[in-house]
Amino acid sequence: LVQHGTSRAPGVARGAVMFGWREMRDLMAEAAAVVCAGGPGTIMDAREEGKLPIVVPRHHDLGEHVDDHQRAFARFLATHDLAHVVETQTDLESLLGRLHVDADAFGFDPSTRPMPEGVGRFAQVVDDLVRGPS
Repeated sequence: LVQHGTSRAPGVARGAVMFGWREMRDLMAEAAAVVCAGGPGTIMDAREEGKLPIVVPRHHDLGEHVDDHQRAFARFLATHDLAHVVETQTDLESLLGRLHVDADAFGFDPSTRPMPEGVGRFAQVVDDLVRGPS
């Protein structure tokens, strides 16, 4: 299931332009894996639903974002085993291949692996900076 926004709908999966926040959280909770861009809010939502997210951060040099904060944040999380980061299609396919061996490869009990307090604060700071002044 793909939330594709303004991009073309996927040809090999069900897709929707947008899901509401609650619906997205419910879908994350039911999913075998959550693949997302590097937005701190989405990553935190996936982790709160017990999923170790597979993060494909947006790149500034490809015109996908205003800077490379998603790449920096995703790499930081990966060094602390809080997310998987992929930068190539081959790496994504390889990582998702784990589901053939272990259907729960990307699930965990969030009460036993909470997000470190500093990471949550950092995510909020990044979100606030990107959004700009209110």
